[in-house]
Amino acid sequence: MTNQTQQYAQKKLQAAQEALKPYGIDLGLKNIQSNTIRVINVGVGGIKNGAVSSRRYAQKTRNVHVGEQEYYYPLRKPDGTFLLDEEGKKVKVLMRYSLIKQVDPGHAEDIRTRLANQAEGLLEKVKQMEEI
Repeated sequence: MTNQTQQYAQKKLQAAQEALKPYGIDLGLKNIQSNTIRVINVGVGGIKNGAVSSRRYAQKTRNVHVGEQEYYYPLRKPDGTFLLDEEGKKVKVLMRYSLIKQVDPGHAEDIRTRLANQAEGLLEKVKQMEEI
């Protein structure tokens, strides 16, 4: 038996699927239980990531030096493997970029490269938009 929350989530997902159908986009909906779990996981992840992004944005607007701004860092066991939570996902903590760079220079470089690629992609998109 489904509860009101599950019914609400399913109704919203079905409405979204109908709205996207003319564009050939499929949400990959399954049964009501799976869809409810998916909505909750995506929602919680979105809320969590949004809060972290807001925190970093606030740090930038307060002119906090980039080395003091916080990024996710996955924890490792002494043997070097990642520490996993009960769902098998990497456990991550917020850590200052300067500390990440000291502890794991490769991970710090990955963060920097990811940001550089995002910036490069946005610049290319802006150029293309200007050409239209």
